[in-house]
Formats: sequence, C-alpha cells, structure tokens
Amino acid sequence: MAGGVNRAVGRVELAGVVALTLLLLGTLLAIDRLAPDGRTFIKVVGIDSRNYYAVTHSVLFDRDFDLTNQYEVLGRPESEWLATVEATGLPASPWPIGFPLLQAPLLALGTLLDAEQDGFGPWARHLYFVGLSLQIGVGLFFLLRLLGDVRRALGLAASPVVSLGVVALVLFGTNLFYYAFFAMSHAASFCMSAAFLSCWFRLRDDRRLGAWMGLGALAGLMVLVRWQSALFVLVFPGLHELARLVREPSALRARAGSRLAAAAVAAVVFAPQLVQWQQVYGSWMLVPQGQDFVQWPPRHVLDVLLSTRHGWFVWTPLTGFGVAGLALAVRRLPLLATQALLAISLQVLLIGSLPVAWFNPDSFGIRMLIATLPLVGVGLAVLAWTVTPRVRLGMALVGLLLVVWTGLFAVQFALDLVPPDERLTARELFVDKVRLDQAWGRKRAQVAAARLVESGQASEAVAVVRSALTRVGPGLQLVDVLVDACQGADCAEEAAELRARFEERRLP
Repeated sequence: MAGGVNRAVGRVELAGVVALTLLLLGTLLAIDRLAPDGRTFIKVVGIDSRNYYAVTHSVLFDRDFDLTNQYEVLGRPESEWLATVEATGLPASPWPIGFPLLQAPLLALGTLLDAEQDGFGPWARHLYFVGLSLQIGVGLFFLLRLLGDVRRALGLAASPVVSLGVVALVLFGTNLFYYAFFAMSHAASFCMSAAFLSCWFRLRDDRRLGAWMGLGALAGLMVLVRWQSALFVLVFPGLHELARLVREPSALRARAGSRLAAAAVAAVVFAPQLVQWQQVYGSWMLVPQGQDFVQWPPRHVLDVLLSTRHGWFVWTPLTGFGVAGLALAVRRLPLLATQALLAISLQVLLIGSLPVAWFNPDSFGIRMLIATLPLVGVGLAVLAWTVTPRVRLGMALVGLLLVVWTGLFAVQFALDLVPPDERLTARELFVDKVRLDQAWGRKRAQVAAARLVESGQASEAVAVVRSALTRVGPGLQLVDVLVDACQGADCAEEAAELRARFEERRLP
C-alpha cells in the first residue's frame, strides 16, 4: 500500500483515479472540438451556468455580488428567479456560492493567460471548465479512501480491482459523468460530499481539536456548495455523536470541545453565503426561490425515484443497486449503513417536496442527488465484497449493461432526442436506445418541419411530418410541430387526435 499517500488508497487505485481524471479532461476537450450536432461544450449558457460564472467573475473582479455588468456580457437569462430584487435593486442570485468561490482561482489563472484580461477570454473559460474534471477527480480519490476505510472496518482484504471498478461504475453509470461537462455545481457537490464523508468516517471517534476543526471547515464548504448537504452533517456526525452519548455519557466532556470547535468553524466558512443573501436580497436568511418552492408533505417521492420524467432509478438504475447494497450492509455495519440510507431518504424527501422542481428541470436524471453518489458507491462496494467471484463477475456484466443504458440515455438527452422535461413513451425509453437512427430521423424531421412552419410553408411541413411518422414513428416534438402546422387547416382534428393518443402512450 502507498502509506505515504494514504493507507486506504494503493498505488494502483491512485493511478486509476488519475487516469479517470485525465479521461474526463480529454473527453471534454475532444467533444468541444468535435462539436456534435454543431454544439461546442466549453461555453457559458443556460440559467444556472451563467449565474455561477457571473458570481465567480463578480467576486474576483468587482469584489461584490452585483451581477449587472457580468450579465451585460453573458446575457441575462430570462427567469423569474433572476429578476431584479426590489429591496436592493440587484439581479437575484438564487444558487449557492460555494462552487463559484471554488472556481475563482482557475478563472484568475486563465485570465492571466488571456490576451484581454477581462475574465471572459478563451483561457479563462477553458480553465473554468477544467475545474469540473479536477473536482470530480478529487471526489473519486476520497471515494476510494472511504471504500478502503469501510473495507477495513468490515475486516476484508484489500481489493484494488474491485474498488476501482466501483469508482468507475459510479462515474460512468450515473449522471456524474454527464455533469463533468457543464459549468454547474454538481461536480463540486460530489467532490465535497465525498471528502466530508471520507474524513468524517476516519475521524468519527477522534478527539483531536485540529482534526475536527478541519472537518468543520469541510462541512461548511460542503453546505456552501449545496445547501441540502446540511442533511449529511445532521445524519452522520449528528447521529453518531448522539449514539455515542447514549452509550457513553461520561465521554461527553472529552469530546465536546472538538465538536463545538468544528461547528464554529463550519459556521464561519458558511458565513459568505449569509453576506451574499444580505447584499442581494436584503435579508440574512431566506429561501431565494420563494417560500412556495418547498411544500410539505412531499408528494413526489415516488416520482423522484421511478418516474420516466428523470426518475433516479429509471435514468440511472445503477443507483438502485447501490441503495440495495446499503440495505444489505445494515447487518454488518448497522450504524453507518442506517445513516447512509437515512441520508439518501432525507434527500429524496426534500426533492419530493418541490412541487415545480422535483424532476430537476432541464436535467439529465435527478442531478440534485449527485451528492449522495459516494454513499451509492459504498453500497455497490459492499455488494461486490460480500459475494463469490462468480457472482461478482455477473454483477460486473450487469454494471456494464447499466453503464451502456445510462450512456445511451445521455446521448438521447444531449442531442434532444427525448423530450427534456416530459414523461416518456416505451419507445423513447427502450427502443430508441438501440435505434438511435430512428430517434435522430425524428429530430431532423422535426427541425425541418419547424423551419417550414416559421417560413409560412405549413402544407410542406405537414408533408415532412407525415413522411417521418411513417418512416420512424411519432415523437412528442414531431407531433407538436404537426399540431402547429395544422392550425386552421383540414388536418387540425387529425393532429389533435394523434397528440391525444401520444399522451395516452406515455409511461408514468
């Protein structure tokens, strides 16, 4: 083992993490240059990404949270969440600031390399995106370290191939890989949750003041990146300390100092978020998306897990096997496995309580659950460690199939071959993954017909759609174009009936 690096991470495993990180970087640069369907990847577009980049730029260049001049360059997204705040006159900024702060050093370095050092040049943007791969790479390292410590807690022998295999499955069999290419907070969220969980598991019974102050800093930064990750702090250190207090009340005095110091450090690290809220919204504490953003009781828990509208177990089914592994681990690691299941359950309950955002709009899968993927990795590892080699081989083959499933789903989503925010039909969910040519044919016909409608050639658009329906079958976007083309024409009733039949064929 590579004791100089970490007792729980060997040289082979560390080399594997480095290779995976380089693969992410190479893929990012390659697909940006290839520009599939005419789309480059290293660009700041979308509501979330522009807000994150604007915050990084404003903190670095203006030393404030007023994004007005940044939006003059990036373009201000049309969203009610980004409307001007009446109390301050500043553009709203409703997302956590941890990710923009983590990106600031890379943006600064890229700016120094650009000819025009305004923070918007090619080097600045490229290094900003490089940060995503680096954050995932660090997260994978801490996941490996966590797996090594859990393996030792179970009294099992070292298994670098299995550990690396689990890490690769977490990367490629979930939506983590997809969000290595979009300037959003999810790579940082995975990184910080993996680092926090790994360090907490190692320090959970430690009394050293300095070690716990470092853990507190990690906790504060994790919550600064993703507010909902505060649930991890409650479930893991919180429940562990409560259980320890019940078992050993006399140990409270010896442990209290380090735990209180950790809480104080976490609060200090999180403080910039409070400052940003005060400057932008005029309030130290609030829900930036509005008080109705979260509504209890949670009505969409099953949808979050099982809906064809981005459901976690449907779009990334490998996560279901990870949760099953945690359930099986309850007998051998009762407290840790129970905490992990509770942490995931609370996250699902929280997302299920978002009436207009439970499906994570414009999202590949349920991206709000990416912070739980280190726990999914632990569950997968427990499954792999506790079966025979023959069963493990079968699990590996199933895992590869699930990687292919999610990878093909990513292609469908990235190229707009499925409705981005709607329930899917059986054809879209199953058939199109092996007949991407048909899905691509529908997309081409939809684009061509839409252009004809825009140019006033409705009858020609109807002909294009009817031909496509015969050749490659119906799709939501294609049928919607037909409805538009037939407005006020003889085919309007036919188009409406086809749209209704299509709705009936959608899965839950």
